[in-house]
Amino acid sequence: MTAYNPQWDLETIFAGGSTSTALQAAWQEVNDAYQAILDQWDQFPAELTPATEDRWVELIHQLETLTRQQREISAFVGCLLAQNVRDEKAYQLLDQVTQISTKSKIIGTQLAALYREQDQANWEHFLAHPEIQPIAFALEERREIGRSKMATDKEILVEELAADGYTAWGKLYNRIAGDLEADFEENGTTRRLSMSQLASKLSHPQREVRQRAFETFEAKWQSVAPLTAMTLNFLGGFRHTMYKHRHWDSILQEPLQQSRLKPETLHQMWSVIQQESPRLGAYFKAKAKLLGIDQLTWYDVNAPVGAPDQRYTYDEACKFIIQQHQKFDPQLAEFSQMAMEKRWIEAEDRAGKQAGGFCTGFPKSEQWRIFMTFTGTYDNLATLAHELGHAYHGWVMRDLPLYIRHYPMTLAETASTFSEAIVADGAYSTATTDAEKLFLLDIKLSDAVAFMMNIQARYLFELSFYEARKTGAQPVDALNQLMLDAQKKAFNGFFAEDGYHPLFWASKLHFYITEAPFYNFPYTFGYLFSNGIYQRSLDGDPNFAQKYVDLLRDTGRMTCEDVAQRHLGVDLTQPDFWKDACDHVLSGVDEFVTLAEKLA
Repeated sequence: MTAYNPQWDLETIFAGGSTSTALQAAWQEVNDAYQAILDQWDQFPAELTPATEDRWVELIHQLETLTRQQREISAFVGCLLAQNVRDEKAYQLLDQVTQISTKSKIIGTQLAALYREQDQANWEHFLAHPEIQPIAFALEERREIGRSKMATDKEILVEELAADGYTAWGKLYNRIAGDLEADFEENGTTRRLSMSQLASKLSHPQREVRQRAFETFEAKWQSVAPLTAMTLNFLGGFRHTMYKHRHWDSILQEPLQQSRLKPETLHQMWSVIQQESPRLGAYFKAKAKLLGIDQLTWYDVNAPVGAPDQRYTYDEACKFIIQQHQKFDPQLAEFSQMAMEKRWIEAEDRAGKQAGGFCTGFPKSEQWRIFMTFTGTYDNLATLAHELGHAYHGWVMRDLPLYIRHYPMTLAETASTFSEAIVADGAYSTATTDAEKLFLLDIKLSDAVAFMMNIQARYLFELSFYEARKTGAQPVDALNQLMLDAQKKAFNGFFAEDGYHPLFWASKLHFYITEAPFYNFPYTFGYLFSNGIYQRSLDGDPNFAQKYVDLLRDTGRMTCEDVAQRHLGVDLTQPDFWKDACDHVLSGVDEFVTLAEKLA
């Protein structure tokens, strides 16, 4: 029997880890090439005409090649930091990554400025060029975004100042959060825990442990709240100033652009969620009864019920995922097996690793890497399936030009959530007891709570924060109140009055990610969009697996609405699709209540 190695192999990318000479050589090559483009920019033909088309095509091809190398380097450094958070040399490499990223952005800004200035007829002629036509969507998108921004010199200044300003505030938050630790006693032993380790105690089976962990968690974040409040306010202030100079009226313009999403689609999705999420009230009540309490709190919502003690070895998890993927599509199963055999997965449970999980791509070598820590839980199984879905999404697009392999966050969760749903249904179908079924239904419904309520609270908080930030910096108490108001609305008041998490704005990394403002609603969109697709896969269409791959391949060259219309025949600005998706994800509420009453 095959035994899968839980340690990934990074040597096939750049040998030597954070001291890799090959990595340094690659960085130098990219850095020099970007610098040469910048130094010679004045010699590039600013006007696009039939006579200068070839120069434009040549530059676009060159930038695609450099971007592949740049992302290879960036992904590698990210993997180094993830596998060893105390790798100081890897932290130093981050500065080099920032250098080439900044140069890349400046070139992109200058090019986007040229795009917007071109004569329409010449532009259309250029997009029809045989080597450009396949990536026309991406270039047209960049042109439209460029048209909405400031003059080129101002945008370049923003990029340069952001390296030691805007993006630096995000890095400062990461350092504050990474250094934060707390002493926590359990079973007579006191250990010093990181915040992610402490947060994991919120799913502990004993309520006393969960409550102490939550109180310790809140106290620790309270101790740095003035610093995180400053950070959040500075990030918000920077965005407001930048958007004002771009003449953007809505704080959502940038995240909607990045998401390739219409505002009416976003509003329709939240509207349906607000109508449908009260159906989770029966689940909240049944779970509270199982836990022997009147109402759930923040630290109860992820408490295990049913039979949570089922364990998997890494090998068992790998083989179960392959088996379930095989039932949907042999190609998906073959890919998952290949990723395991080629050691694209870092799953070992050891000290010094970053918390959480992710999938990252290496576009030059056409490889992917998955990072997680596997301790044998069902959640680990689901995470592995989820990240394999991400990798598969990239894999089926690997032969496409890089320009149209970039999909928005809204569509980035399509394959991952789909893969996870396949495995979840497989686990439920093999469950042999009511306690196992209850446990798995609880996982499914707690996901619905996370995406329909928790993330809605984040979205509502950011809307109110950015509105309040217009009048000035918001102190800790004001931020706490904004968060409480958002949580009470999103959770429909289902928690006990003292059961909310007012410092969530401080503890949640997503509010401080500078690459993507409103790092929240795309997750909910992706969750419901993917579940809506998965629901259709159950209809028995023998060609669905290929249709699914076709849909994934178009995620980098269409808007969300166009992908849905072409491949599903649905209009996302209307409520029907969202209602169907909500019906699917909430379909386990009645069965959960029945099983809970049976087992109470």
